[in-house]
Amino acid sequence: MGKGIRSRASGWLAICALFLGLCVASVAQRALAAPPESEMAKRQQTLERLQGLLRGIVGDASKVGYLGDMGAVPESLAALVAASEAPGYSTANRGFVGMGFNGPYAPAAGMVGGQYVDAWGSPIVLEMGDAAVRLRSAGPDRDFDTAQDDVVFPVGMKTTHGRIEVEVVAVDPDGSQIGLLDDGDVLVRVYSAASGIETSALASHAAGANRFSLDDVHLGRHYVEAVGLDGTDYSSIAVGDVLWLKGRAARLKLSLVLEADTDTGTVICHKPDGPQPRTKTVHKASLDAHLGHGDALGPCADD
Repeated sequence: MGKGIRSRASGWLAICALFLGLCVASVAQRALAAPPESEMAKRQQTLERLQGLLRGIVGDASKVGYLGDMGAVPESLAALVAASEAPGYSTANRGFVGMGFNGPYAPAAGMVGGQYVDAWGSPIVLEMGDAAVRLRSAGPDRDFDTAQDDVVFPVGMKTTHGRIEVEVVAVDPDGSQIGLLDDGDVLVRVYSAASGIETSALASHAAGANRFSLDDVHLGRHYVEAVGLDGTDYSSIAVGDVLWLKGRAARLKLSLVLEADTDTGTVICHKPDGPQPRTKTVHKASLDAHLGHGDALGPCADD
C-alpha cells in the first residue's frame, strides 16, 4: 500500500513538473515574441511625432494648421517650419480670416539634416492621396517594403478638403422669413486661401431652393458671402460670415435682411384683424409674402 501511495505521489509530481515547464516555456515564448521595451518606447515616440506633424498640417480644435493658412498641403514636411517664399500671415482679408504662413506649425526638434525623422533615425514620409494625407515611418527595420512593422498615422487617410453648404434666406427686419429665392437673385461666394493669398469661388445654386454648395474646399476658415444681384429685389443687399470647415462638410445659414424706407418700400397694415394691427413699410421683395398671410395694403385704419 505504501508503494502505491508513493507511486501516485510521484505521478502527481511529474504532472506538476510538466505543467510548470509548459508555463515557463509559454512565458519565455511570449517574451521572445514581444518587442523589447526600448523598441516599444521608440514606436510610441514615433507615433506621437506623426500625430504632431498631422496637427501641423490640418490643424486641430484650436488652430487651422498649414493647410488652412496656405490653402494646400505642404510640398514637404520641412515647409512646416520655414517657408521663405510664402507670403506672410495677414488678417487683412474678408471676415478678418488669417491667411499666409504662420509657422512654425511643428517643432524643429524632430528634424535631422532638414528632414523629420522617426525614433530610429529614418525620414518620415508624407503620403498624399485624393484630397487626403497620412504620415508613415518605416519602423525598426527602416524598410518601407516590409510594411508590417511600419508606424502609420492615421490608419485611414485624413481628409484635407470638403464641401461647404450654405442656406440663404430673406427676412424682414423683425426676423420673419420671406420665402424661397429665385434663381439669379443672389450669388454666394466663398473666400479661401490659395498659396497663402485670398481667392474666391462661386457656389452652385440648387434650382428652386435657398441652398448653395461648393465642393473641394480646403479645411480651415473661410469667409462666405451672399450678395443680391443688381436688377433683382435683393439688389445691393449683402451678408457674410466666417465658416470653419473641419471635415467632409460644413453648413452655414445666412439671412438677407430686407430693410425698406418710405421712398422704396410699400406701406401695409400688419395683422389688420388682430388685436394690435400695425402700420409698417416693407421691402418690395417681401410684399407678396405679407399679403399671403393676411396683411393688407395701405396703413391701418387707426393710423
